[in-house]
Amino acid sequence: MSKRIDRTGQKFGRLTVIRYVETRKSKAWWLCECECGVVRECRGEHLVSGYQKSCGFMKSERAKQGLIARKHGKNHTPEYAVWNRMIERCTNQNHKSFNDYGGREIKICKQWRESFESFYADMGPRPSPEHSIDRINNDGNYEPGNCRWATRVQQGQNKRNNHRVTINGTTKSLMQWCHDIGISYATVYHRVRDGLSIEDAITIPQFQVRKGKRCL
Repeated sequence: MSKRIDRTGQKFGRLTVIRYVETRKSKAWWLCECECGVVRECRGEHLVSGYQKSCGFMKSERAKQGLIARKHGKNHTPEYAVWNRMIERCTNQNHKSFNDYGGREIKICKQWRESFESFYADMGPRPSPEHSIDRINNDGNYEPGNCRWATRVQQGQNKRNNHRVTINGTTKSLMQWCHDIGISYATVYHRVRDGLSIEDAITIPQFQVRKGKRCL
């Protein structure tokens, strides 16, 4: 018989394992606490496989969300897609972006997590296809007061690793400078890599010859 793996403290979706309970019919059961505060016993193989990620099975949760979506008639709208992806990247460990969201302990407030209608009432309709949801405090949660609809440029200014540049006494994010001057970020990157200062890389016009070399 193989040695049982101690899963105490491990997190599976919204569930955190508190302690081992017992083995029933050769299956290990664990006491887990959901992010919503509910404590229940869960079968180990269901946790590991991803079948159970919360105090309710994901299938029933998806069905509940589908029922809500049919009720408000917005299950095919861009806002509903944004809401659904927000939940996925914060709760689904298999999501490609989980490490940048759920893995960083970024959470979704209870009223938004449980109700698309509450999310839509607080956020309103998306202004345009160029807008997506953005957290004003990049280390904060998805909740009213910390979220807005923002363009790609606005979100670029809000990234944790965003580089700020001062030119002639004016400070902006690198992405904002590129946007305002009309130069691509890739061009600036290659110019800096080739030895130009960040200021020259931003301000020299496209294709201008400098020191006998053609700038990208």
